[in-house]
Amino acid sequence: MRVPQASADSAVPLRVLVVTGNAIVGGMESHVLRLCERLPRSAFESIALVPFESAFTEALRGCGLRVHVAPIGEKLRWHAIQYAASLVREHDIDVIHAHLPAAHVVAALAGSVTRTPVLATIHAMHLSMWDLEVHRLTATHLCFVSEAARAHALAVGVQPSRISVVRNGIDTNRFTPRTARQGEPVSPVVGYVGRLSPEKNPALFLRAAARIHAHVPDARFVVVGDGPLRAELETLAATLGIDDDVTFAGECSDMPARYRALDLMLLTSWHEGTPLAILEAMACGVPVVATDVGGVAELIVSGTTGALVPPGDDAQMAGRACELLASRAMLARMGERAREHVRARFSIDEQVRATGALLRDVAQGANQSAGAGSTRAFITRAM
Repeated sequence: MRVPQASADSAVPLRVLVVTGNAIVGGMESHVLRLCERLPRSAFESIALVPFESAFTEALRGCGLRVHVAPIGEKLRWHAIQYAASLVREHDIDVIHAHLPAAHVVAALAGSVTRTPVLATIHAMHLSMWDLEVHRLTATHLCFVSEAARAHALAVGVQPSRISVVRNGIDTNRFTPRTARQGEPVSPVVGYVGRLSPEKNPALFLRAAARIHAHVPDARFVVVGDGPLRAELETLAATLGIDDDVTFAGECSDMPARYRALDLMLLTSWHEGTPLAILEAMACGVPVVATDVGGVAELIVSGTTGALVPPGDDAQMAGRACELLASRAMLARMGERAREHVRARFSIDEQVRATGALLRDVAQGANQSAGAGSTRAFITRAM
């Protein structure tokens, strides 16, 4: 394997194999796409290994990546490990960057076979058993998107020298507030943005919506996203008597416009790392009422940029939402503070810079004990 160059300004770019455990429309995929779009081509050359063809793979190709497909999933397939190892050797890869537990396993085993360092970004609120076991067996370096997840890793015995934190960032030039309210309907619009899957608990949104509607009869609700629970949720909306007031919008290509159409967003998840939907909504000047799980409390300043409620509690979620909807002026002020909070603390440019620095650090072996001081300094900068 090549010896990685010491500087991001080197004439020889760092070669990265990106391995993902899914290829749907989701937060992890958006995270990967932002990095692939923004890491400087002069300093980084990436190829991708993904589990299946999708709109995500086409977007990766649109970023200039060569994309390869192998069976990466909960059932470990030897072919995927062989394919990853062959790509490392064929393209003289300097570092493997894995996303999601199944990808972490494939990357770690391929890295062990080829003696290539591995960085695994953990997008969840805590380490899965797969992540923890493969890390302990192969000494991968772990990057977390929240301090809550980092604390969990330390609690279960991961060495601090093998941990970094790089928070998600948002392009606040793309996600901007609406500029005028003339001609807009008076009825407030409350939204859900996310995959319609069990961990996101979208049924909580509908139960809260029914309670909100009882107190704010002109409120309207929109569900943006798709997934395996859609039919069940449409049935629940009818059962709750709010099917005429809820729009199931499906997946959307123009998310800034979707956020700008909202007055308030609810995030209802059981599990989260650092949800992009919260940051995107706040960047668009939309306050968020969210369940207090994972790294969510690191994003929302409760009472200033939104509110936090216990997971699964539709009564408290609806109550906080009704308090905020009672005053358009209060919502507007909170939305302004939310945007300023994101601009000050969650810059996409800083996320990309920090991730690029970490990839180079790991490629140069800074995740080994001799380089622990360098990695600890990186963690401090990322916090």
